[in-house]
Amino acid sequence: MTTELASRLTLVDPINAAGASPSRWSDAIAQRYSLRLSPELVDWFDSGVCDGAGGGEFDEPVSPEVLLERAPEVVWPALMPPDLLPLVGNRLGDWLCAKIAANDTVGEIVYWYHGGGDWLPYGKSLPEAILFDVLADRLPGRRQRHAIPAASHPARRGELPIEQRPLVQWALQHLPTELRALLKADQDLDEIAPTLLRHEVAEIPVRCACVLTALESELRRRLTPMEAAEFGADWEYDAARWIFDPQRNLPDSVRDLLCQRWQLTPEQLTAQDWSAAQRHCDVMSVERPDLGWVHDIGGAAARRDGRMDLAASCFVRGAMSSVFTDQAIRFRTHFESDRAAKFSVANLIQMDRVDALPAAYLAAISGHGYGAGRGPWRDAIADYWLEQISQKQPDQATRYHWLMKAGWDVGCDSLEKYRSIFDPLIDAAEQSGQMARANVARSHRACLLQRYFIK
Repeated sequence: MTTELASRLTLVDPINAAGASPSRWSDAIAQRYSLRLSPELVDWFDSGVCDGAGGGEFDEPVSPEVLLERAPEVVWPALMPPDLLPLVGNRLGDWLCAKIAANDTVGEIVYWYHGGGDWLPYGKSLPEAILFDVLADRLPGRRQRHAIPAASHPARRGELPIEQRPLVQWALQHLPTELRALLKADQDLDEIAPTLLRHEVAEIPVRCACVLTALESELRRRLTPMEAAEFGADWEYDAARWIFDPQRNLPDSVRDLLCQRWQLTPEQLTAQDWSAAQRHCDVMSVERPDLGWVHDIGGAAARRDGRMDLAASCFVRGAMSSVFTDQAIRFRTHFESDRAAKFSVANLIQMDRVDALPAAYLAAISGHGYGAGRGPWRDAIADYWLEQISQKQPDQATRYHWLMKAGWDVGCDSLEKYRSIFDPLIDAAEQSGQMARANVARSHRACLLQRYFIK
């Protein structure tokens, strides 16, 4: 430990019932949140690497001192689920966050999007997430046309090549040696995803990227809002619907005009690989049944093939997944939002399979006449989950899960509703022995009260 670090530690006043100063940042963080940190996270906090700059989109590590505060400034209360603890930011408001597991460990690292509160698992560990972050733009698919290989362009003055930057070097120390080659400028880009999957590194975001690649089409790559407007199409509804499945949804007249303009055949314009998308979703539906995009895309693939029972089964699971896990903008599934708050619910309505959903939940999420945009429908869904707790009196672990649903299934209409959820949520976490979740939620509650309620 350096003298500078030791000096900083003596100035920190973490919540410490014993009154003793911690000897390391990792000890202080572990004590503050009742967390059992992995060796990688112990090294992250104690080695000083989190004081350095990143090498990808995420390049602003959170200081341990900030995390030790009662109300850390990096927490976005209410919009951010209260089991997330920000670790690295991208200076735009997005965060790589530790997602706290029931056993008081960090279960995974997720990418949390500040724009709408969506989150996507980015790796089982922080090294995985950092590596995927710097490789994401090199994966095939719609982002590849903007990508520049990590080490193929001259660095700006004073800027190290990506593979030499502190966060990347730190991450590589905790990952299989073979993965270092993925950062080379001459790396075959088509081998990046298979290599990561072979090592089971960042599997979820890699498969998500693979599904996006499978659903890529020339229409998706070329169509612009201005061109959609030429056809009298609304970009967020009509064009999104065309882009999602052009073979089924693109009007013949529009298809023919675009083919003529771009000198493409109809097959070239609309080709997608739904079979590949289905294969990745099949794997993810077993491993991560909580992710809405997995069931939305899996259900859509089954429905377009006429496998209605399978489609309905997928859509039911999607309907009960948090809307913040559906990646609707990236997958272009948001065009159904006028029918219901979730793509899967809208499909069940179209298929006349809504009897598979709890009637009270359907009524809350679809609103009047299946219109999710009418009235305080988010609070109605929160009330549905609170009513489930009141009626069924579940065990404390289930109570915690349903309280999380109340706040973060589709969100709440009012900050007051979030405020009313925090105390029972923290109590349920404590009563079920999930102390780390309870303490992280306490920090979120402190942020909510300090920023919005305490004058």
